[in-house]
Amino acid sequence: MHLKNIGREDLKIGDIVMATEVHQSDHRLSDVATVLEVNIDLWGEETIPSMVKILWPDGEIEIMYSDEVFSVNEAN
Repeated sequence: MHLKNIGREDLKIGDIVMATEVHQSDHRLSDVATVLEVNIDLWGEETIPSMVKILWPDGEIEIMYSDEVFSVNEAN
């Protein structure tokens, strides 16, 4: 069974994102991050919402639920 991403939006590799207010910590208040990987199966099974791997400007890589971040890509 394939589970649908029910996060805030369908994120893609390369998207620029920021953390939602709920997930922000003091050192992430205005930081943007880059999506490195999407639809991660962290425990060997799909999750709802899906998980994404992001790279923060300080070099930290973090795996987060897709509803913990939102895209700030410039609209075309």
